[in-house]
Amino acid sequence: MPDSRIAAKIATCFLLLLRHISMSKALTYQGSLQTQTFQRLCLIPYFTTKGLRVIQTAVGKENRSYFINQLNLINLYQKNDIMPNSLLFDFTVDKASKTIFINKEFAAELLLVWDAFTKQEILDQWWAPKPWVSRTKTMNFEVGGRRFYAMVGPEGQEHWSLEQYTSISPKTNYKMLNAFADADENPALPGSQWDLTFREEDGITKLSITIFHESLAQMEQMMEMGFQGGITMTLTYLTTLLSDLANQK
Repeated sequence: MPDSRIAAKIATCFLLLLRHISMSKALTYQGSLQTQTFQRLCLIPYFTTKGLRVIQTAVGKENRSYFINQLNLINLYQKNDIMPNSLLFDFTVDKASKTIFINKEFAAELLLVWDAFTKQEILDQWWAPKPWVSRTKTMNFEVGGRRFYAMVGPEGQEHWSLEQYTSISPKTNYKMLNAFADADENPALPGSQWDLTFREEDGITKLSITIFHESLAQMEQMMEMGFQGGITMTLTYLTTLLSDLANQK
């Protein structure tokens, strides 16, 4: 089984076991994760420094930032007293095509999910991994329009990005060029090309995101910066936010 799949299995196990394993009853584990069954993976003492080192060594360097973000996710679930559900979340990296594929399901109506991606006042509530926050300076959601925003850190540090919308099919699909930028709105090209598709089936909204990079080096740099963990966290925030917004109606 590839390392990324092992990582996903372990992360899923972590979340499912939050209410069943206490720190005082940590189970020890020795050996290679790759040779164990899914049930044995559930017994890893994820809350100990030693246990985390074992996990990181077993899954490889490329997945270490993923696990750090997964531990942040665990804290998020504990803080909000929520548990993961059975809705689909899939993250796939295809190096051959220099493309990232993300599939996510939401227990929310399509229009609400669409608005969460296309309206500034909702986007800024979830489009950043905590403790960072998203702060949009300008947004014009139309073909040829753009969103200029910053990820703002707890000490006020700002990392700016620019999204330029190249195609929009209302409530179905939109495409954009995403790139880092400076504070004067000058993009640092090349960016990445995003293609987002939305559809609703039996009350579940299904989101598919395709992210194409100009070079493999560019894509690998994004992964090393923690993109997988970051997008996983933000989509988790969105899941909770959608529930809150639906209850406000």
